[in-house]
Amino acid sequence: YTVQEKITQYQQNQLPGQVLDGDMEKLKTDSNILVLSVQEMIRKNDWDSIAQKENQLRTLLAQKQKLLDLQTKPDSYLKGLYNEEADIRKQMKAWTVSVKAPETGLISFQLDGYENILGIDTADQLTKGDFKQILEQPSPEEKNKKGKEAKAEQPFFRMVDPHSKWYAVVPSEDKDIYFNTGEEIQVSLEGKDPLPARICQVHRENGNSFFIMEFSGGVEKVMSKRILPIHIQKSAEGLCVPEKALMVHDGKRGVFLKNGSENLFIEVTVRALSNGQAVVESVSDNLVLKLHDQVMTGRGRE
Repeated sequence: YTVQEKITQYQQNQLPGQVLDGDMEKLKTDSNILVLSVQEMIRKNDWDSIAQKENQLRTLLAQKQKLLDLQTKPDSYLKGLYNEEADIRKQMKAWTVSVKAPETGLISFQLDGYENILGIDTADQLTKGDFKQILEQPSPEEKNKKGKEAKAEQPFFRMVDPHSKWYAVVPSEDKDIYFNTGEEIQVSLEGKDPLPARICQVHRENGNSFFIMEFSGGVEKVMSKRILPIHIQKSAEGLCVPEKALMVHDGKRGVFLKNGSENLFIEVTVRALSNGQAVVESVSDNLVLKLHDQVMTGRGRE
């Protein structure tokens, strides 16, 4: 771009102001808008959209160059710049390698080495150490700063079918995961509009619990990222009790009710837990938690 900018600047300086007609001004405005768009994409790390904008910018610069070529006659300095530009293009062509995509789909240039390791068939083999290693890996931006040289045999892009299902794994330090296989949920990725998802696997194990969500769309939002924050919403039916009312008695989880002079324990299943409140459902048909029942907490009845 440096040589092209020199050529453009020199030609503009050689032209009287009235020669820069509406076409030239429009090309200049469109080019500035595209440059601002590219800068914004770089700021947001939206690398997949930059290539399209870059091609549009190249087209505008070529149109601008043709217009200037029609309005000025090259002198020795301008001819020198043209020759320099031709040499650079020739060198770029020598460096260019044509790659044919094996299939149609979206292209991601973000690779971290886990593409052929992580999968729905290998999820149940993941350990706490695996999750830690993935979560603590440096971001693609940090890897680029280290300046690692690419090798010829290294893949530099991957294809993603926008219509195929994709999966996200959510690790948990707690064995208690209040999701069940088959549940339908809504998942917001990085604070954006929620996507529908389904719980397809739940693994409960002390220190190494996790669940897997299945998505049928929206892969373009995550195809260039390995780790990202999420917010999950789900609907749950049951009675709402304070979280601190949940107790463990004889290895069972439930709540205590004051029944005369006795404390009555009712086993429950926790359907959801959020903001200090739990949505529960009675396990037994004989001992059922009813609406308006007062449960016991560490401070007494609530």
